[in-house]
Amino acid sequence: MAETPSSQRWIFKIILMGDYAVGKTCIIRRYVSDTFIEDYKASIGVDITSQELTFEKDQVQLQIWDMSGQTDFKLVRSQFMSGTDMGIIVFDLTRPSSLENVSRWINEIHAMVPKLPLVLVGNKADLINERQISKEAAEKALADHNMLFYTETSAKSGTNIIQLFNDISQKLLADVK
Repeated sequence: MAETPSSQRWIFKIILMGDYAVGKTCIIRRYVSDTFIEDYKASIGVDITSQELTFEKDQVQLQIWDMSGQTDFKLVRSQFMSGTDMGIIVFDLTRPSSLENVSRWINEIHAMVPKLPLVLVGNKADLINERQISKEAAEKALADHNMLFYTETSAKSGTNIIQLFNDISQKLLADVK
């Protein structure tokens, strides 16, 4: 793709945090490679992925940091927080404890990056019969924590995955222009 003189290139660092097994890695894998793997393997430490996007004349590179949800990795997570532009807190729509822990994740993030803009994602929306968290409960958490927006995704089906990252990218672009 040829660059015009008025085009700009932006690099944004995005972190995904939330309890173990909420689907952070699956969301990233679905977004970057449009794949889904059923077999769960816990992330260890931090995994970094990159994705390129174009919005009109702006070229955006998202550096997506998948932070392990295991409590043992809190110190590791803290070492990778600087320079973060946006945080995504992911919870599992079938596991109420993962929504209850959103406050803990926000506190951990804001202890290292105060005032980092955050979005809330309820994952596993495809598991309709197993759902235990209402949209209203998630929206209450969103309002209680003054987060930017809430969306429900399914890494398995791909529902709202591309839209999530497009919305985040456009918000970040609007903030730098």
